[in-house]
Amino acid sequence: MMQYYSHYIETPWGEICLCYSRRYGVCYLYLPGSEPPDPPPRQRLPWTGLIEDIRRYFRGEKVEFRYPLDLSGLGVFSRQVLGEVLRIPFGATRSYGEIARYVGCPGGARAVGRVMARNPVPLLIPCHRVVRHDGSPGGFTVGQRWKKYLLELENSCHRESSFDHSPVIR
Repeated sequence: MMQYYSHYIETPWGEICLCYSRRYGVCYLYLPGSEPPDPPPRQRLPWTGLIEDIRRYFRGEKVEFRYPLDLSGLGVFSRQVLGEVLRIPFGATRSYGEIARYVGCPGGARAVGRVMARNPVPLLIPCHRVVRHDGSPGGFTVGQRWKKYLLELENSCHRESSFDHSPVIR
């Protein structure tokens, strides 16, 4: 039986909980405002760089998360969609329909939306970068305010901005 662990990272916005297996990688990331249903025992995260990268990200620095992910509980289509979402560059967006076309499922925008809603590792797989065809944000697991905040945070890295990095999301 696979052993899972959890690690909590304090941010100015609240705690982020990472659940992981040492063998396969991070399997869940819970942003502040969402709680793991039954968190596994706490243990120090084996990828110490991930902690600092998450802190850097929330300070508004460009970060590309390259850490092992355990997506073994997902189906083939979900893994294809999430793999495509991993390719979206920092600060860029793609529509649900574009992602559907990239994975060979034209007309599958809603199916992509359902995969995004179940993304077990938001931030590490940047589902917040997937938006509606008209550019509006669409949904997000912990609320549209978070999605808008993450998009603005990334966009602020690409231009001079008076972006307020204060903890406005709860």
